[in-house]
Amino acid sequence: MVLNYLKPLQKYPVLIFLLSAALLAFCIPGLMQIRFTTDLADYFVADDPVLTSQDRFNQLFNQNEFVAVLVESSDVFSSDSLETINNLGQRMLEEVPFAGSIVSLSAVNPVLAGGLAFSFEGGELVTDSDEIEEIRRKFTEIESFRGHLFSEDMTQAWILLNLEEYPTGSDWSGDQTPQLTAGMAAYNTVKSFNAPDGIRLTATGVPVYAHRKEQEMLADFMKILIIGAIVSVLMTALILRNLQAIIGTLVIIFFSVAGVFSYYGWTGKELDNAFMAVPILLTMGLSIGYSVHITHFFDLYYASGQSRKDSVFKAIIQTWRPILFTVMTTAAAMLTFLFVDIEPIRWVGYTSSLCLIVVYVISMTLFPGILSLGRSQSRGAKKISINFEPILKRISFTVRHYEKSILVIFVLATLVSIYGITLLRVDFDAEKMMGLRLPHMLDQKRIADSSIGTTEYLELTLLLEENDLKGTDVLAAIDQVQADIEGLPLVVRTSSLTATVREFNRIFHKNRGTYDIPEKDSQLRALFNVFERLSPGLLRGWVTEDYGSTRIHVELNGFSSAVIEENLDEIDRIVKDAFSEETDYFLSGSTYQMALMNQYVTRGLVRSIFMSMMIITVLMIAVFKSFKIGLIAMIPNLFPIVVCGGIMGFFRIPLEFVTMTVAPLIMGLAVDDTIHFISYMKKGITEKRSYSSGISHSFRVVGTAITQTTVILCLTFIVFTVSQVNSMIYMGVLTFFGMLSAYMADIFITPILVSKSKPFGRF
Repeated sequence: MVLNYLKPLQKYPVLIFLLSAALLAFCIPGLMQIRFTTDLADYFVADDPVLTSQDRFNQLFNQNEFVAVLVESSDVFSSDSLETINNLGQRMLEEVPFAGSIVSLSAVNPVLAGGLAFSFEGGELVTDSDEIEEIRRKFTEIESFRGHLFSEDMTQAWILLNLEEYPTGSDWSGDQTPQLTAGMAAYNTVKSFNAPDGIRLTATGVPVYAHRKEQEMLADFMKILIIGAIVSVLMTALILRNLQAIIGTLVIIFFSVAGVFSYYGWTGKELDNAFMAVPILLTMGLSIGYSVHITHFFDLYYASGQSRKDSVFKAIIQTWRPILFTVMTTAAAMLTFLFVDIEPIRWVGYTSSLCLIVVYVISMTLFPGILSLGRSQSRGAKKISINFEPILKRISFTVRHYEKSILVIFVLATLVSIYGITLLRVDFDAEKMMGLRLPHMLDQKRIADSSIGTTEYLELTLLLEENDLKGTDVLAAIDQVQADIEGLPLVVRTSSLTATVREFNRIFHKNRGTYDIPEKDSQLRALFNVFERLSPGLLRGWVTEDYGSTRIHVELNGFSSAVIEENLDEIDRIVKDAFSEETDYFLSGSTYQMALMNQYVTRGLVRSIFMSMMIITVLMIAVFKSFKIGLIAMIPNLFPIVVCGGIMGFFRIPLEFVTMTVAPLIMGLAVDDTIHFISYMKKGITEKRSYSSGISHSFRVVGTAITQTTVILCLTFIVFTVSQVNSMIYMGVLTFFGMLSAYMADIFITPILVSKSKPFGRF
């Protein structure tokens, strides 16, 4: 079978170029059509309750996204500051797609402002200084302005641009998603605005954040991949010293990644670049591993004096089955990500599996075809390469003579790592995950540290009976809920309908009344009737038309999964204490979504690792037709997971979206060497009818290839430490130590376990 499909490729090398050209013709246009997304809603699977709650919230209160600008100056009521706020706001209305309404010091609600407003002509402020001071005094008295629209010390102010609902499906044909399109336009508008000296502008809002994150992370990721590719190519060249093998390895990596990702381009699947690392890294790692193993056997046959083409044939015959088994086990491990209720994690699972299938196909077709190119050297010719045999011979000797010491060290390392795992915490703190080296994270930090800005929020929606919110006792209960929530950790402030009612009451009494809720229900209903006529839009942002549902906006400064989960439990208690046990409510907002994803990841990771262990164990038993071998083979695959978990616990590396993918990634890479090592160990033991001789033989035959693969992979992944993103650095470090510990378990522990348990019979 192998000879039948390889013969045409070897006889007609032009077929290799034709196949490559056909693949390029498919890949390049597809890659050009890839679209990215960073929408948090895309993280959840269809019909997830989180999405249902968010959709319900948006429908009740007609809420859409917004972009904002934090304006900082010595006095935001100065002429320069007010002109900057007004002119930038007008430009944003003109230049940002889906722009709706603007809210700022120069564009406030006239009802709340009591008719006061700044006047501009041709972009210049024409309000005189006395009027400015009068407006300043009046705005300072308005609770919903002071500390919200501008800071108490009047050095910071917001420009808020509310966006219209985004088009969906066939209604949108842009190159990017509507969110990224709006974010890019808003950021570019602010960046290009020429503000006077002493005034600082910082753009924010989910669309701006998404655009900047997508651009900066993609640039960072490409830098890592380029450096990683250079390192892997140099190491492959240094170790293999075979031009055809190096070219073939690059062909495997490129067409495997490009083939799968171009498919997504052709089908219009939107990708999140934060999750692209795992399938690409896994593809790079296993492509290198497979090519090293094939080239190793090619070198053995070629050095014995056989022709280049015959050596390639025999190398494929020796490796196609073990490599197929590794593809099956690794793909099965990655597909366990389908048990995680987060869409991008599922995407990582099936994309990695697709990449592995393509890697195998190309490794068995184009790679041997490329390896066959060139003339055969003289008989017995031998290339110069890095020689690991003396080291492996010493390791083999150590394994045979110091079994107890090795097992004791292994057990101690395992116990210490298990203790470290108990210190591991799940945490989706953006600052911890991303770090503060990327510009957009520095700006987010600046927003969070400002006196009127926060980076986290959640919405509490109360579902009461019709007209309940026209009762003063209900509004008093809402006040109590707000007061209790503001006492929770991380909570900065809350906003609700009650603040608007107080403002209405003050205005209704022409600023003579106290800033409070009316005492009687009849007064409250009369107040609502007046302002329904004057400013119904303002009310609809807080209460539904039937006065049966309202929302409480909760702002937080910082994110901690553990603290916020406790807060969610406390909010449940607070609502029921203020109203009743039967009160219906729901939560929404980005912080709530992230808190739930914390639970999804915890449950999903446990299910994923458990299913990976089960599937790989079953496949190992089936491959080697031995229950003992199936269990033994799992040791070097589980040990690196335990070690990495311990490292994460001891060094306080949080478990989050990216770091949770390290476990199956390492398992997928480690199983490759394990299958090859045990396969040739079994062959050597059964042929020589001696465990000692067979194990020593496996060190000589396949030990070099395993060592070469590990060296290349470790050096490739450690390149991730040049990233500006903490999660990427963590992935590089963890994968490095994971591969290293997997290698140590393979060559030190597996031979001892095989020797002690004698799974291939007693000789």
